[in-house]
Amino acid sequence: MNYEINENYYTWLMEARNLSQGQHHVRIYDGHYTITVDCPKLQKKLIFWKPASEEPKVDKVRADSYYLAGEFHKLTAKKEFADLTSITPGRLIRLWAKYILKLSLNQKKLKIYGDKYCYLARTRPQLKLIKHKSFPLSEVDCFSQADLELVKGRLSLDRQFSKEELILNLDSLYGFTKIIKEDHSHWHYLYLADNPSGYVIELDIKSAYLTSLLKEKTLFWYDPGREKSPYYMPDGGLIKRLKTWQSDLPKWFRLQLLGIWASHSSGFSYLDAENPMPKEAQDLIISHGVVFNVTHKAILGVYKDVAAIAKVCGKALVRSHTDSVAVRVTTLANPQEDAMTVEQVDDLVEDINRMGYLVSCKGFGYAHFFDNEKGFIGNKPYIGQSDQIKDLIKETGKHPYIPAATPQLYSEFRHWFRGEPPMPANGYLDYRYNKLEEGKFYQLPGSWWFCGSKVKKWEVLNAKMDTY
Repeated sequence: MNYEINENYYTWLMEARNLSQGQHHVRIYDGHYTITVDCPKLQKKLIFWKPASEEPKVDKVRADSYYLAGEFHKLTAKKEFADLTSITPGRLIRLWAKYILKLSLNQKKLKIYGDKYCYLARTRPQLKLIKHKSFPLSEVDCFSQADLELVKGRLSLDRQFSKEELILNLDSLYGFTKIIKEDHSHWHYLYLADNPSGYVIELDIKSAYLTSLLKEKTLFWYDPGREKSPYYMPDGGLIKRLKTWQSDLPKWFRLQLLGIWASHSSGFSYLDAENPMPKEAQDLIISHGVVFNVTHKAILGVYKDVAAIAKVCGKALVRSHTDSVAVRVTTLANPQEDAMTVEQVDDLVEDINRMGYLVSCKGFGYAHFFDNEKGFIGNKPYIGQSDQIKDLIKETGKHPYIPAATPQLYSEFRHWFRGEPPMPANGYLDYRYNKLEEGKFYQLPGSWWFCGSKVKKWEVLNAKMDTY
């Protein structure tokens, strides 16, 4: 295969048509950071890195990819790592898994995936997209053969089901009863309080999915079907090698690695004599069956753990999203049920640590969530698209233009921030006093403070903040 990098990203469609010339089958793979044009008949692949205007992190990912390829080549002497024209993030990760992690799935048994995990990854998300209020099972076209065999004799093909009812029935048949909410994906535990406002701290589980995966005994989880129970198979030290490497791999690498292992299909577009315009298609392939099983088992493990954490938070929980919880906080010695003291937050974090996770502070200060995807915390950059948030602020009258956190709150929770609060460009002024200009923002690690009309002067002394 001949690889070539084309730096003119916006010509990828034209180049694909040139390779096709109306007779060759050309596939176009649109990745997170690259587009790859593949013409198997000509044995040629063109790689187009996306511009920073489309993917802001692409420059770092490209530099990381080339650096890691060089380091991996030193370790293995494999020529695939030396050819940088062939390196994309996805190809680099697959080569790393093959040559360094030594993930080999030659045995037929190792490629077998579990029907229940395929249901979670493939069928269940498609069922959630059905728009009809009710329908017979005979009209559901997203069932796999395993799904059809499961419902046969248990559910009537002619009976009318609502989407929610069908998901609940299938969850039960596959053994997920009362584990996942019917409107949720097993990737995301979601919650939003009826009154999602107040002073909060948002706690983030660091590397949640990978941490959950590394708690598994091995990377091979074999699921023989409903007649027998699934079990771990020896993985030849794979999970030990993964633990050794985890801290040396960039975050994007770790996330995409899990995405590859959890994938059940390969999406692409294609051109040929009958389709001069790109037509979407996908290959339904699970090549790492036992690894696919254990990855989705670990993903579901994060969901169940975050659900348990949310239950501990009780009425103080303002929002939960995937691997984070935002809880309402207070400095009162005898708080109400809908807020936590610093001691209760620290106890909560110890509980999460005992689950095997590390926690960091994702946001702190006054917060309001318009929904689970949009809002603000402590006047830091908005959660969601800033234009949408600005429109919602105008519509609702909810806005971040109040003190992001009281000095008392910061004083009690300051151990959640790294370093000292940074001062404006005019300096520390003897490190004790600093006059802030009214109406301007100043960034604090993990938070944003706003100097409003009633907050004109802050004292910084012994890492505490008070107003006077």
